[in-house]
Amino acid sequence: MTENEQFKIQLEVERIREKYSRFSNLSQYEIIMFALSKIDEREATLTDGGWKCPACGVKRKERFSHCVACGQALSRAKVDIKEFAKSISGKEYGFSQFNKGEEQTARENGFVIVYGCSDDLMEFRGAIYDEGGCYGGGKVYFNRDEVCQSNERKNYPNWIKAIWCGGETDEIGQEITWTYETKIPHETFMIYEDREPYCRGIVFSVEDLK
Repeated sequence: MTENEQFKIQLEVERIREKYSRFSNLSQYEIIMFALSKIDEREATLTDGGWKCPACGVKRKERFSHCVACGQALSRAKVDIKEFAKSISGKEYGFSQFNKGEEQTARENGFVIVYGCSDDLMEFRGAIYDEGGCYGGGKVYFNRDEVCQSNERKNYPNWIKAIWCGGETDEIGQEITWTYETKIPHETFMIYEDREPYCRGIVFSVEDLK
């Protein structure tokens, strides 16, 4: 667990202590164990009206692992990274590139989505939310929490090389504007602009980072 993840857990524990007086004198360990004991092993199920809570029946448009109506914590099965990349492929370039449900799924499964924006940015979404400059192409360095924004790369052991108009093509021979190279295991997906290939993005797991 990274220092950033530990800090987020501490903040959440403090929020619970302040909001619920019965937890004010409990240790962080006791609060976490209490929360885990209350998880319902069932998952939200997809129906015609949206994702349905198995505890109270309330429906929401996006998949969830905590019901805001009844407060029940639910189980949520891990998503296959190959299937996830396939599910976000084929979108038209725009803002926001991915909806809240897709970004939430990426965060919960430890996935990072990388894609191009404009002619000078490499965007990170999901388990890392950041961006790096790469005008005309070049390497962007990062760690498990953030992108390096300076030349001090000591604490940023991972890299992705952005390639601008490098001659790579899609399955029908059209040149792709943004493509990427990296040693990190990953899956790919496509983004189009006016039906022409704009970016071959990548999806990887934070578990594969240094």
